[in-house]
Amino acid sequence: MDEGETVEQAARRELLEETGHNAASWQQLGSFYPANGSSTLKFHLWLARDLSAANSRVDANETLGLQWFSADEVRANLHRNAHHDGLTMAGLFWWLSLAGSTVQP
Repeated sequence: MDEGETVEQAARRELLEETGHNAASWQQLGSFYPANGSSTLKFHLWLARDLSAANSRVDANETLGLQWFSADEVRANLHRNAHHDGLTMAGLFWWLSLAGSTVQP
């Protein structure tokens, strides 16, 4: 997070920088420490909905490309071990685990 920035402001900025999109609706899913005991780094997971393309360029140093997946495709990709990044997997599993409660994929 940038200095003086709230967690939600950081999420909004990151979405714009990494995808070139804004979201009309935001819901915080939760937070976790990916290296508990060896680092104080904390990750915050947000669900962004009602996306719209913005007049912004994607940061080429952070994003190789964008691809949209349905919840069923996410489940299938996780089942066949298509994602190899632990942080991505944690976020996807968290999102899927909340599906059907207060969060809808």
